[in-house]
Order: sequence, then C-alpha cells, then structure tokens
Amino acid sequence: MAFDYNSIIPLISSIALLISILSAYYTYYQNQRKMEVDLWIHKHDGTSMVTFMWI
Repeated sequence: MAFDYNSIIPLISSIALLISILSAYYTYYQNQRKMEVDLWIHKHDGTSMVTFMWI
C-alpha cells in the first residue's frame, strides 16, 4: 500500500475540521446577510433558488 492508515486518518480528520469551520463561518455570514438576501429574493421572483445557491 502506498498510504498508511496512520497518515490517512489525521488527513481526513483535518479536512473534516476545516470543512466544519468553513461551514460555521458560512452560516454565520449567511445569518448576517439573511435580511438583505430575503429582500433581494423578493425583488427577483423566479430565481430565488439560484440566488440562494450563489449567495
């Protein structure tokens, strides 16, 4: 085997930790901008799902 489990597991755990930190920052930022995003979505009906995905 090219990789050992002792090197794979910390790598996966560190990537998962990084993803969780980024998602926490993203949800915090999204909660800060939720009112602006909702107002913007109400102005542009029909593309609300695309707007939610891109913001």
